[in-house]
Amino acid sequence: MNEKAKRLSAAYPPGTRIKLLDLANFEDGLPVGMRGTVVGCDDQPALLMRWDNGRTLSLLMEDRYRRLRPDEIAGERYGDLTAVCDKNMWIGNFSEYPSRDYPYTFEEIDDPATLMGRMEHGNWSLRTCFLCGGLAFVQQSNGGDEWLALYQHKPGEWAPFDSISLEHILRGRGQDAFEAYVNSLVEKYGQKPIASNEIHTSPDFQCGATDGFPTVLCYDLADHQAWLEPSPALYDEDDPLCQDCIEACRIWGLRPCESWEDYNNLLKSIGDEAYENAAVAIEDQGFGGMGGMA
Repeated sequence: MNEKAKRLSAAYPPGTRIKLLDLANFEDGLPVGMRGTVVGCDDQPALLMRWDNGRTLSLLMEDRYRRLRPDEIAGERYGDLTAVCDKNMWIGNFSEYPSRDYPYTFEEIDDPATLMGRMEHGNWSLRTCFLCGGLAFVQQSNGGDEWLALYQHKPGEWAPFDSISLEHILRGRGQDAFEAYVNSLVEKYGQKPIASNEIHTSPDFQCGATDGFPTVLCYDLADHQAWLEPSPALYDEDDPLCQDCIEACRIWGLRPCESWEDYNNLLKSIGDEAYENAAVAIEDQGFGGMGGMA
């Protein structure tokens, strides 16, 4: 494999999910927006693809495409859950709160104590979702405290069972009562949690690598790789500035990231604002927090 092919393969390893933006040469059956999965790379170099409609046309250097954002990958993985939430009159209010500005975000929580830490943070945006013990808690009120609680009554089928003010319970009843309450819900309704997408997305920041466009650092815990993406809140494929950011992220490439320490070091290399906004606290070599470090 030549050097160009090696670089392309490193940036888009097998398994990477891709969205097609434009083909240099029109191909019937591959419309703009089609998604697919990278299966390899050849010496042209070209990405060998398995498209979601069954096609296998490779992507050439002159074609335009991008990696799926973490929220889009999560949307694919949690589609059954979001389909139910979209029917909720508040969560599904796309006219006032469009999904581009208020996308679904997902985080799997190991235990009620960690969920309590998230609730102490407060001010969560609409469609924020925490998964804990097989349950899902989805924010129904932008910046508020009304969480739609759902459970899986069978694999892949979610059903709402309550609307809960989790922050109010924590503030009014205390930490022990909060943990006991969530544990009671898990015991009553919970099942084994659905698999995590294992991708952490940082809060956004500005940096020289993308000419100041709001950017996030993504960390794939399973593949031990990190990369830059435009901020999901400002992502617009028709915006020239966003297109420039996408290209800058592509040039920045895929970086090895074996631990949260490596992740923080990457943020340091990107710039002071990136580190201040997005570095995580490290506890027992695990993930000990969200957002910036003091």
